Amino acid sequence: MKHILFSGLIGLACLAGTTSQAASVQSYAQASAGGCGSTSTHTDPWSNSGGAVAAAKATGTSGCDMSSNAGVGAGHVGITVSGGANAGMDHGSSTGQAVARAQYTFNLATPPGANGPVGMKVNALAHGVVEARQFIASYTATATASLEAILTVSYFDWNLKRERSTDMSAKAEAFATSNSLTRNAVDSQGLDAALTSGWLTIDPTKEVKVQLHFRGGASYTAHETASGLAAALGGNTLSFAPTAFEFDATGYSVTDANASIVNNQWIDPRQSAPAVPLPAPALLLIGGLGALGALRRRG
Repeated sequence: MKHILFSGLIGLACLAGTTSQAASVQSYAQASAGGCGSTSTHTDPWSNSGGAVAAAKATGTSGCDMSSNAGVGAGHVGITVSGGANAGMDHGSSTGQAVARAQYTFNLATPPGANGPVGMKVNALAHGVVEARQFIASYTATATASLEAILTVSYFDWNLKRERSTDMSAKAEAFATSNSLTRNAVDSQGLDAALTSGWLTIDPTKEVKVQLHFRGGASYTAHETASGLAAALGGNTLSFAPTAFEFDATGYSVTDANASIVNNQWIDPRQSAPAVPLPAPALLLIGGLGALGALRRRG
């Protein structure tokens, strides 16, 4: 499966009097895959590059294989985990995991004469789908898939006079179990969540750190009489919302090219990328389902 490639930033025009540059941008991507005895792992550790891409693919015995991808871009992170298993001579299982994180440190632009607290809200969106399928079982076998999105905001609390952090998360899981009575088990769950920090009372002269953390995993089991497929499908993304920052007073703003934010608005840099008819993970899923369906007919 091809890497997920995130396009570069589109040109951003900084507005006079409202610019603020990130003190630091850190990114992290990790992908691992194991296919019935074969394991592959790739990690791009925390860096100040502002972007990272990791991919791993494993092909093992019993027709098991798994691919995982993770990528970090400007104001967004994304992952895919996908694979399948044909019925094999030996009992085996395959797993895959992907993690993508991006942390941005912002300095707020403040209006002249501002010397008190201000209310701030940070908004993010998480999208994705997980699917698990298990086939042709004369015993009990389960395929699983999961996605989890976490938005973390760290800031200086004006009331408490200290640094604090707040987390918001959303998760989707799919479980498909087949046995002698349920030969074809399918489970699919969507993740479509708005993650918001709620109103935070901050000191606008202090830095604000925002972390986008997206992770997913899939696993399945194959025996002589079973085939499975589990996938966190392509297009899974955690990003800033179009209105990334909100303030309860006028004159406050964030503009940062590293996060693709202009005057509190997030501009998705991927919109300028060429259109792709179908994500590679989705093609893998369709191909895997076709192969497993053919296997069932032969069985």
